[in-house]
Amino acid sequence: MPRYRDHHLHLPHIHIHSDDSTNLRYLYGVRVARDLVNKLAFFFLPIYLFQLGNTSGLYAFTGLPAFTQGILALGVHYVLYGIIGALFAIPIAQMTGRVGYQKSMIFSYVLRLIALLFMFVSATTPWTIFLAVLFDGVQSSMFWPSYYTVLSQNTLKNNMGQDLGILQFLLQLVAVVSPAISGYIALVSGLESLFLVALVGNLIGFILTLQMTLKYQKDTVSYKEFFTWLKENRFKKFTISLAGRYINDAALYVWPLYVFIFLGSVDKVGYLYTISLFIAMMFTFFVSVYIDHTKSRKPFLLSGGVLTALWLIRTQFLSILGIAIIDVVDRLTSNFHWLFYDMIMMKRGKGRNALSYFVYREIILNITSICFWSIFATFFVVGLGWDSLFLFAAIGVSLSVLMKDKESLDG
Repeated sequence: MPRYRDHHLHLPHIHIHSDDSTNLRYLYGVRVARDLVNKLAFFFLPIYLFQLGNTSGLYAFTGLPAFTQGILALGVHYVLYGIIGALFAIPIAQMTGRVGYQKSMIFSYVLRLIALLFMFVSATTPWTIFLAVLFDGVQSSMFWPSYYTVLSQNTLKNNMGQDLGILQFLLQLVAVVSPAISGYIALVSGLESLFLVALVGNLIGFILTLQMTLKYQKDTVSYKEFFTWLKENRFKKFTISLAGRYINDAALYVWPLYVFIFLGSVDKVGYLYTISLFIAMMFTFFVSVYIDHTKSRKPFLLSGGVLTALWLIRTQFLSILGIAIIDVVDRLTSNFHWLFYDMIMMKRGKGRNALSYFVYREIILNITSICFWSIFATFFVVGLGWDSLFLFAAIGVSLSVLMKDKESLDG
């Protein structure tokens, strides 16, 4: 599942706190370009996979109703994505040790280009969606550990909240317009056309990555070390919090499918998301400054409680106004909760073992992906449906508050 959360993209009045602000600017540009791809193409991917499974006959052998075949296609796609990511994470990290962060990220763009092309072709040749997920799963393991390692190395610990807030603001700037635009494109040209549009964002990210000068910090990544870390109590809580965050994000990722089934139109889904994201974006800077100046976990715990309650409320609301209100409140609360969460997660990753830390994080996320999407598909096969999914997401948010920084791990 795509992870949500150059001077041409730089906002002149924003001061970036870094020992290497040039690399950090390019890194922000890389992330913004990647999110452009995610919001243009992958925002509607759950709907695309659902429709592909619903109409292509790929899962006709199951004998399940067409609706359930669509759900199964979505679940299987991301179970495979998780399996591929988990299997390749450490071998790719070992390759990164030989070629460096920059080349690893460059290779990921090449593979993602191939994945996008296979996704486009799958509209007429459905089985190619399995080739798409193969290349997409591998490229993810190449990109994210290197990206997060470089980001942690180039942000200052005392100003990490503001720096991540700047990044989040830029991502939301992209997110505000992308759903509406992609919804319109999908309505006019079909959902598969979004994969071709996404090639542009992929190319921009590729070019920006070429501009960076990245030094590789030697780090040994191995299965032995990973299993040793898993045995530590502090890392166990970290693992649970990561799993909780993923469960929330994955449920939120399929929320547009739920809204689409209710509204019956992809462009309406895009417009609804644009409104809620615009309101949330205006809140970002105030939140990021506050986070840097507070050491209290109470707001973090409170926002986690609100997000948990929102998932429970989703089981009761099914109207356009109700969906819109829930989305706006969710975006506003998420801005604080997940920015605080990311700040702690990034601070824990600073140091000589940064690559190991982010690679092992990637493995945990992919294992959680396998579990979540298996449960997701099972819910619908056995007739439990959306309410069970939302309850599952509420549990995920409540687990995310176990994330703690190094200074309070023993507290």
